[in-house]
Amino acid sequence: MIPRRIPTSLITARKELKDFFRDPRSIILTLVLPVVLFPLLFWVLAERSPEAFGGQRIFTIGLSGEVPAFLSRTDPGYFLDDLDYPAAVEDQAGRRKLLFSRYDALVVSESGTVHYNNADPESLAAISYLHEASSNIDGREEQPQGEPAFSPAPLYHPEDAAGKLFLSLVLPFMVFIFASTCPLPVAADMSAGEKERLSLEPLLSTAAPRSGIITGKLLAAALAGCISVGAYFLGIFLSVLISPGILGEEAMKFSMNPAQYLVIVTLMLLATAFFAALELTAGFMTRSVREAQLLGMPLLFISMGAVYIAQSIDLQHVPLLIPHIPLINLGLVIREAALDRINSYHTAAAILWSLFYLICAAFVSVHRFKHESVLGGR
Repeated sequence: MIPRRIPTSLITARKELKDFFRDPRSIILTLVLPVVLFPLLFWVLAERSPEAFGGQRIFTIGLSGEVPAFLSRTDPGYFLDDLDYPAAVEDQAGRRKLLFSRYDALVVSESGTVHYNNADPESLAAISYLHEASSNIDGREEQPQGEPAFSPAPLYHPEDAAGKLFLSLVLPFMVFIFASTCPLPVAADMSAGEKERLSLEPLLSTAAPRSGIITGKLLAAALAGCISVGAYFLGIFLSVLISPGILGEEAMKFSMNPAQYLVIVTLMLLATAFFAALELTAGFMTRSVREAQLLGMPLLFISMGAVYIAQSIDLQHVPLLIPHIPLINLGLVIREAALDRINSYHTAAAILWSLFYLICAAFVSVHRFKHESVLGGR
């Protein structure tokens, strides 16, 4: 009996899988890393949740004048703080925006108005809590049927607030996804691709210094990555311009001032250059483009974890250590810029640390490139 011939497709698939899993790094990055990374990520998020601190959210309320009937000094859900310059609250929008960096809501007892930042989830939660708490205060004069205890006054027009909230949620993820993935093909081709084409050794045999070669590769990878990131954002902008309804039925208005654009673009360029340097270094540690791209993928997972942590931080009470943690500080500052709540200290710390880590990554890449084992990829 003639044995049945195994299809060529199955033989090829088996050969490729054996070759893929022969490298221990492939097993670690494809199987071990997700199993370890995501439980760690969700544990960190759980630790940052309000439930981890007793389940009680404490809001900070700025008070102008006497305590109105709908508030209580003894309510455990919020802390009342008398404003230094109460008259400026209702007259100047810029003053209110500045105060919202310290308070979740501003109460003017004379007019019964509660100002809140409708582009801030914490401020929205505070106004919701005040609505609920105002109906439970003993001794409060009964309001007519259907009339609220106070008059809510949002900081932004509903369309502007919806746009700012949307950008604060989506923009950090988009920046990190594009910054970590766009330079990867170029960096892998400039490093591991040179080995596969057998063009790296002739390049190193020239009179050109290796530091100059690697510096040129870093600049090219970073520039190509930035151009690709810009192209992605341009494509998204054109898509929204052509089909505004693609973002849903809720009306949104996207408006940013020059300072917001400057902060976001600066951090995006720094993040792209940083990822390009890391991915180029990873390419010199491998023997093929496939391995180089495989080593570059964990950067995407790590950056997504950093954004998740940055999104869970209350912008009113940012821990002192956060602006100094790599990637998390970038996600935090991009989120602040999208909400038009730029903090000069957070922004300066994020930019300076990004420059420092970029220099370190470039130094490691130059050091690795000067090592003779760069030709073998080990």
